[in-house]
Amino acid sequence: MIKLNLTLLSSLLIGCSSFHAAPYQDKELRPFIAEFEEAYGISINYTVTFGDTGEYIGECEITPYYDGYIKRKVIINKVFYDENTYYSRQQLLFHEFGHCSFNLEHNTQLLDNGQPVSIMYPTEFGYSSYYKTHLSYYMEQLWTSYINYVPKSTNWKTSQKGCHSY
Repeated sequence: MIKLNLTLLSSLLIGCSSFHAAPYQDKELRPFIAEFEEAYGISINYTVTFGDTGEYIGECEITPYYDGYIKRKVIINKVFYDENTYYSRQQLLFHEFGHCSFNLEHNTQLLDNGQPVSIMYPTEFGYSSYYKTHLSYYMEQLWTSYINYVPKSTNWKTSQKGCHSY
């Protein structure tokens, strides 16, 4: 009887508390997570996994909870990932991390030469030789966008859609 009461009490307490599961990070994506963390000195403490992204090749989901906790999750299309190069994968993941870690929105601006200004461009372009040869520019530009970011709205988005593929 005492054991039953303790079990019931602990179930009630857990049910009423703010419990949030530890994030899952797919082992195949961990090298990109580590690279981003090292480059920007931050920790990605949210789920990063493969899954259904609908018409997109990647997406960042941001969900606020009543207790102030904000759940973030990056979902990557596995078919796109498997069929593309390291740089295409990196650009897509860093784009989604830009949404989830830095709260950045899409940037549709182009440089004078027609190339995207930012990794936050809404269409994947990591396959291009320009991205590979100007990687340090894009890495610095992502950080600069973050430190200079001014949100357009105080409303949380429940989903920030990611990249399209060409």
